[in-house]
Amino acid sequence: MSNWHRLLWIDKQIRERRYPNGPGIAEKFNISVRQASRDIEYLRDSLEAPVVYCPRRKGYRYEEASFQLPATTITAEQRLALRQLSTYFGMKPEEDQFGLGELFRRLERLAGDGAPSAALSLPDAGRRETERHMESAIQAAATAAVMPSSEPYYADIQFEAAGIAEAFRLDAVDLGNRTFRVRYDSVERLIGFLLSIPYPFRVLSPSWLGTMMKFRLEKKLRAMNR
Repeated sequence: MSNWHRLLWIDKQIRERRYPNGPGIAEKFNISVRQASRDIEYLRDSLEAPVVYCPRRKGYRYEEASFQLPATTITAEQRLALRQLSTYFGMKPEEDQFGLGELFRRLERLAGDGAPSAALSLPDAGRRETERHMESAIQAAATAAVMPSSEPYYADIQFEAAGIAEAFRLDAVDLGNRTFRVRYDSVERLIGFLLSIPYPFRVLSPSWLGTMMKFRLEKKLRAMNR
């Protein structure tokens, strides 16, 4: 059983005021008391749970009842994707303007070591909350890109039609094969421009820009199909 399933059980026991402790967790899951203690430490230090030990009840409790475990749905394929993305940004820090590599590493750790077919499912409300958090993160990244900087931002974009850069007077350098290195100061304005032109294009780099656009388009399509 994965450490995430143990954390879910510990969280449930604490909420039900059963005051779980190291020996009890170890006996329940057939693990060492040391491993059970590491689970509590992970809950407290990595997930920032307000876990404290109650000497009178000889077990753990929450100082704040409002705490909630992070809500997410992670499948085996998604865990692999997170690992690949964190590795990619680790090898290409010049493309990681918003610290996405560290974000993917944290999500990968959060996914734990569950069985390949395992998924942490959420009700619709939980998925909507996760999407709101993702949208907030994207908005924060976009806002950061608008802030004054000593250096401009660049994106390599390939247009299917010729003459796009000239027709729309883009601040861009021709790289050949209808590919241009476009200078921009606002992520929002660049995305708005690309989605407004009636011509196919590909975002070659940075990769996070293409990912951001795909996320927004997929979200709009899901909303239209409801």
